[in-house]
Formats: sequence, structure tokens, C-alpha cells
Amino acid sequence: MKIRTDFTEGHILRQLIVFILPLIATTVLQQLFNTADMIIVRWFVSDTAYAAVGSTGTIVGLFIELFLGFSIGANVTIAKFVGEKNAEQISKGVHTALTLALFGGLLFGGIGLLAAEPLLRITKVPPELLAEATLYLKIYFIGLPIYLLYNFAAAVFRSVGKNRIPLFCLTVGGVLNVALNLLFTAVWHLGVAGVALATVLSNAVSLCLLVGILSCESEDIRFSFRKCKPDGRILRSILRIGLPSGLLGSVFSISNLCMQTAINSLGTKMIAASSSASNIEIYVQYPGNAFAQACTTMIGQCYGARKWQRCKKIFFTALSVCMGTTLLISSGVYFSAPVILRIFTDDPEVISLALERMRFTLLCKCLQSAMDISVGVTQGYGKTTVPAIFSLVGACGLRLLWIFSIFPCHPTVTVLFMIYPITWLITSTANLIYYFFIQHRITNLKAQGAAL
Repeated sequence: MKIRTDFTEGHILRQLIVFILPLIATTVLQQLFNTADMIIVRWFVSDTAYAAVGSTGTIVGLFIELFLGFSIGANVTIAKFVGEKNAEQISKGVHTALTLALFGGLLFGGIGLLAAEPLLRITKVPPELLAEATLYLKIYFIGLPIYLLYNFAAAVFRSVGKNRIPLFCLTVGGVLNVALNLLFTAVWHLGVAGVALATVLSNAVSLCLLVGILSCESEDIRFSFRKCKPDGRILRSILRIGLPSGLLGSVFSISNLCMQTAINSLGTKMIAASSSASNIEIYVQYPGNAFAQACTTMIGQCYGARKWQRCKKIFFTALSVCMGTTLLISSGVYFSAPVILRIFTDDPEVISLALERMRFTLLCKCLQSAMDISVGVTQGYGKTTVPAIFSLVGACGLRLLWIFSIFPCHPTVTVLFMIYPITWLITSTANLIYYFFIQHRITNLKAQGAAL
């Protein structure tokens, strides 16, 4: 059996860097393609269409976070089999994951088609945007099985450390998406329907490339339609690991929506300032996300191979390097922010408000990195329920409590945004304590010759 990247051996820091660079590039490219799409809508359709597509973001984000969580379950489960060098289970894991993605996509896509307009009404989309937003969202839901299959296939490649292939497929699909957007909106004048169709078709091309490559891989992860039969035990493992992560991501989206409501209450200039700041901050958090994903895969393999000491080394290496890198980047960006923010606005008051937000969100970004790493590590061990509860209470719950109790009494920018570092510190501390609890259990079970 050929393992593309064996994380159970070799130089840990080098493997981390090689693994995370394509992940960061993938996320940055995806963000750039999304930005290009929105620019095209505004230029070649209308401001109303731009607002209509933007109004679907909360609902789309809920589904994306849910499905990314499910794909983590596939990643961890298959990575564990890779560490065990169990070719038969790897193959079953691949076909179980993709079968789950297909039927899950069809199920949620069907529900979404029926619920598209009611969901938009719940989020209080203005009546003048409702028709176009509903059309866009329905086409998006039609393409949901494609999106879900792509993410699960990408998770298969991540589990064996071959994450440059999803990057290649995403690049091809992203370039095609921009081209189709121009064709459908500027030439054929299809409006928001054209934007949605471009997304679905480009995702389909990316998926075909990814599955085509997967079908040509060696026997361990090679995909074949004839083997698409789910294994019950593996299916339960994927759901057990993926469901808490997916639900947590969805709850985070709801928490962010409430946070945006609080921001909106501070006025138009605060909305502009927060939007400008978040467009910068999102790029700074990519290294933390990438390190967390790397930890999930690497520890998943080492856990399967029962290399407990190596698991510890991966954790401490990733934590120290990630926090140091994030602190360096975030500090540099913060002190350059007065210049960078001028890309988005020339209003001195907006810039001042954005800098006040970034004082808490950027300079404390290393705390968020610690939270991401601690969650990624415990996911690698297949433990997702407890970290999900910690994040649900420590991040989401405390933020909502703060927004609805403390903030109304002191409705200022400082009071609103100081909750970010507070919740990052509390959640990362709780998850780190849980990590050491897991390590303690491993040490005890190792001494008894048992498996965790």
C-alpha cells in the first residue's frame, strides 16, 4: 500500500509547513474568487442583485459550516486507517464517505429547495430582494450534492497528506467560475441565475477533476462506483466525529449573525468600519485554520499507528509555531492597518473605528490560533463532542450572553469587541485542559498495553 505522506515518520516541522502551504493557498484563492464573483455581480448586473446574493450569505454559511464539519469526520476516520496501514478499511472509508456525501447532499438539497424562501424571510431579507435571493438560493441548493461530494473527496486527499490536488482542482474551478460569471452576466444577461449557475457548474468541474484523479490512485484510496456501499461501523465513526463539528460551525454562524446585529446598532460608520476590518482580519486567521487542519490529519495518522509521543510533539510544535507566526503577522498587519484600510475607505472616523476593533481582534489573534490548534488536535484523536461543547459554551454562549446583557448597558466599540479575546482565552484554556486529560489517559492505557 502506498501512503502519499506518512506523518508517522519524518521531520515534524517540515511536514507541517509542506502540508499547510497548499491549505492556506486554497483558502486565499477561494476568498479571492468569491470577491471576484461579487465584483462581477455589482458591475454587470445591478446593485439590487449584488445585495440579493449577499443576503443569502448567512444561510449559505450555515450549510457550508455544517458540511465542512462532516468532512472532518471523514478526514479523521480515514487518516486513522492510514496510520494503521489498513488498506481494506481505507477503501471502505473512502467509499462510505463519498456515498454519505451524495445522499446527504440530495437530502439537504431537497430540503433547501422547499425551505429557501421561508429561510430568507426568517433572516428578514427586504421584500425587494426576496425574488432574486430565492432564485439564487434554490439554484445553490440544486448544486449542494456537488459541493458536498467535492469537500468529502478533498478530505480523502487530506487524510493521506496529498492536499495539493484539491488546490489544483479548486484553481481550475475558480478560474472557470469567474469566466462563466462574465459570460452569463455580461454577455447572456442571466442575472443572479447566471451567477448561481456559474458556481454550480464550476463546482461540478472541480468535482469531476477530483473524482477522476481519485479513480486513478493506487488501490488503497482508489474510487470505484462499483464499491459505493457504505460500511455501517465507518459511517457511525464519520457521523460521531463530524456531526458535533458541523453543528458547532453552524452555531458559530448564528453567533456571528447576532454579533453583526450588535455592530449594526452602533451606526452606519461602525458597519463600514467593521466590514473593512473583517476583510483584512480574515486573511490573518488562515494560518491558524491551516495548522489546525494539519494537526487533525497528522495526529489522526499517528494515533492510528499508536505513536503517542509523536502526537505530543506534533501538538507542541504546531502550537508554538502557529501562535508565533500569527502574533508576528497580526502585529505587522495591525501597525500597517492605517494604510491598508485606505483601500476600503478614506473616512478618518471609519478608519479610527476599524482600528479600535482590530486592537482586540488582531492583536489577540494568537489566542484564536491556540483555540483552533487545541480543537484540531482533539479532532485528530476522534474526540469532537467535548471540544464542541466547550466552544459552544465558551465562545458562542458567552458572546450571546455578552451581547444581550453587558453590551446594552455599555454600547461602545470597546465593550463589544473585547468579548473576542475573552472567549478565545476561555475556550482555548478549556480545550487545552481536555487535551492534557486525553494525553494522561493515553499514558495510563499505554502502561496497561491497551488502546484508547
